[in-house]
Amino acid sequence: MTMQPDGPHPPTSSLGLGAKAILLGWFVSALLVSSAPLVVGVATVALVPGLGGLRAGVPPLLVAGWLMMAVALMVVLSAPLERVTRRLVRGHQRGGTLAAEAASIGFLWLLMVPMAASGLSALLASSISVVLYKCFEPLLARWEAKDRDVDED
Repeated sequence: MTMQPDGPHPPTSSLGLGAKAILLGWFVSALLVSSAPLVVGVATVALVPGLGGLRAGVPPLLVAGWLMMAVALMVVLSAPLERVTRRLVRGHQRGGTLAAEAASIGFLWLLMVPMAASGLSALLASSISVVLYKCFEPLLARWEAKDRDVDED
């Protein structure tokens, strides 16, 4: 807050309305793209007969919002969760990695249970999405390395 002769005024943003709309659009599109593996997991589970997929009567807009919220929470909390899990499971590096992945699946499962028709469908959707995320990690690491090389030149 800045003091003006006629009283306190909130600071004004240097971004115009168009720039704010572009920034908001970028954030939403990034969230949509990053939630794609989870959407694929949920869609796959919905196709498996007998699992049920999502709860009956849940509107698609609520599903989309819930999935984006779940991904946002995973982005924020998955790294600390994996670090804590790796410290709790000492010994072999592979055991710590498996425990960290299990913790990620478990946390995502907790987020998916309210939307899923059953705990099994939530577990399967969570597992599919974590596997897809892990499959894309090497590709993202290569892109990041290329970006760093371009920036250094």
